[in-house]
Amino acid sequence: MDDEDDDDDDDVLADYRDKPNITDTKLDDGGAGGGVSPADLERFEKEMVETLHRGIKNKLDVDAIVLEAGSLKLTHHALLQDYYAAAFAAFFGLTSPQPVEGKKAERDTLKSLMMLLKDWKPVLKKFAKEIKDQQLMVEGLAKCCVRHPEFSPLFAYTLNLIYDWELVEEDAFLDWEDEVIKEKDPAMMKVLALAEEFLTFLKEADEEEDEDD
Repeated sequence: MDDEDDDDDDDVLADYRDKPNITDTKLDDGGAGGGVSPADLERFEKEMVETLHRGIKNKLDVDAIVLEAGSLKLTHHALLQDYYAAAFAAFFGLTSPQPVEGKKAERDTLKSLMMLLKDWKPVLKKFAKEIKDQQLMVEGLAKCCVRHPEFSPLFAYTLNLIYDWELVEEDAFLDWEDEVIKEKDPAMMKVLALAEEFLTFLKEADEEEDEDD
């Protein structure tokens, strides 16, 4: 990494110590899923966030932190969607300035998020080989925004990033949408509404391809 990139990383992490500690956030029963208890899930997210923040702040080897994060998932018997929810919570917690629930994210916030995710994509790619796993990444992203509503302004932008970087294929997004509509969970339906423009784009692009064929 060159000096210019180092300066950019320093900007992203400049007020790291002053940020609210999201690891103190309590998770409700509705966010726990079927894998672990709410208390265990809370401990898992806390350790995941601390691990990723330590890696990012100290510029540790990405592959080593990816292995550590994967080990945490196994140790806590966490569901894949909860792994992703915790990972996104860690990344979102380091954006600067921090997003505010109900308000459009600032340009600098989105830029800092893009820089973080670009450098730490391996954390997301580790388990995202199959379409179903990619669907769970999207579900985890949505769960993160349900558990931490202050991060919801970053939801749609993150969908665009993981699509543009080919971390998640089109079918995985649409399968996630179908699942949310089927389940009709109010909190998830609220997050789904934030993805309306992005999902419409995917469907229209697919229709144009069909017409060309």
